[in-house]
Amino acid sequence: MFLTRWNKEDFRIPLTVAIWTFLSGFVVLFLYGSLSVSSFVALMVAAGAGFLVSHYLFNIPLFKLLNAFAGRREVPPGKLHGIYRQIYEAYKNVVYQLGQEWELYRKLYSDFAEVLDSLNIAIVIIDDSFQIKIANKAFKEYFLERHNTKAKDFRALMKRSGFRFSFEDGNYEIYSRRLKKRFLVSIVRKNKGWIVSFSDVTAYWKTKRLLEKTRKYAVSAESVADLAHGLKQPLATIQLTFDMYIRTKDEKYLEQLKRNLSEFREKIAAVLQLYHFGEDFGEVNLKDLLERIMGYMSSIAESRKVRLSCRYHGDGKIQVQSNRLENVLKNLILNAIEACENVDDASVTVKLREGSDIVTVIICDNGPGIEPKNAEKIFKIFFTTKPQGTGFGLALAKSFCEDNGAILRFKSIPGKGTVFSLTMKKVE
Repeated sequence: MFLTRWNKEDFRIPLTVAIWTFLSGFVVLFLYGSLSVSSFVALMVAAGAGFLVSHYLFNIPLFKLLNAFAGRREVPPGKLHGIYRQIYEAYKNVVYQLGQEWELYRKLYSDFAEVLDSLNIAIVIIDDSFQIKIANKAFKEYFLERHNTKAKDFRALMKRSGFRFSFEDGNYEIYSRRLKKRFLVSIVRKNKGWIVSFSDVTAYWKTKRLLEKTRKYAVSAESVADLAHGLKQPLATIQLTFDMYIRTKDEKYLEQLKRNLSEFREKIAAVLQLYHFGEDFGEVNLKDLLERIMGYMSSIAESRKVRLSCRYHGDGKIQVQSNRLENVLKNLILNAIEACENVDDASVTVKLREGSDIVTVIICDNGPGIEPKNAEKIFKIFFTTKPQGTGFGLALAKSFCEDNGAILRFKSIPGKGTVFSLTMKKVE
């Protein structure tokens, strides 16, 4: 009954021990010539004893514990006792916890993949060898399914899609002629690879361009209205002077007519410059340009008893329309000189400051300043507070800034002076 509780696998090791005991004893007795019936019976008894002892040692309970660890079969708790039962229970707890954690991580990965696939942004994770490891549904639709491919080489796939960009952390706006789409590409370096995302901004970009065109049309319509209003007065003056000359034939009206026509031509030239977009962009050394302008403006400042000075901090290399920039700076400096010519100890200071990626020209005067009620009007075409002013200077400056990506700011304190600053991007 004791032996029948075990299956054939339980007898494998004990039977092996019994056979080896019998054979080894038989060989020894044979070599020494001591084989007899009694010695043979003794060998059988020794083999049986070896079988029973090994059966007990290897099956109760150590062998069963080893079988359980190997996953061969479940052992009823009643078959193990003491330290063996504790080890077996601890082993079962560890296996259970590992199973629970595996289920948890499997669910987390499933949820993560579901979230990635729900995004409209194409996301891909690649390793250092540029092989695709994880790609969400949007990425597959944009790039893999569109090309009917299961390619894993990210660079080859991007080349096929018409993209060219460097693998450096940052954001890039890229247009693909093959896909006819514009993407905002974000690249983030992570451990041994990259996370790359593609946001389709085609619709946003088209809407932005449409809004820019609409805004330009609105500004142009407003400017045309201001232009028509501003040209009425000089035309009326010319008409009146001409009528007086026809009536009186007085030469003084003819001279006045010439002056009026000359002023009108200047205004027309300013209007043409205001809407002139044909000048090419070129690299400009701002320090050299300011030195040339200061040489021209110094005589004007001296004649009006205004102290003009300039301070340079860097060369300031920029990419702009140089002729338009020169006219803008001349107008700003001339405005500053004219603003403070009737002030005691009048002075105008021009400063060039170069930063890490921008260049700023600052023009300061100690004139009477700009009245708050005029602060919002100074950039409008034809607006001027000077008797002989044309009202084009700051309008030209504003137009230049819009076309060249520059920023013009001013700060004025009535009774103390005004500061204008023109900021532009440096050449990379």
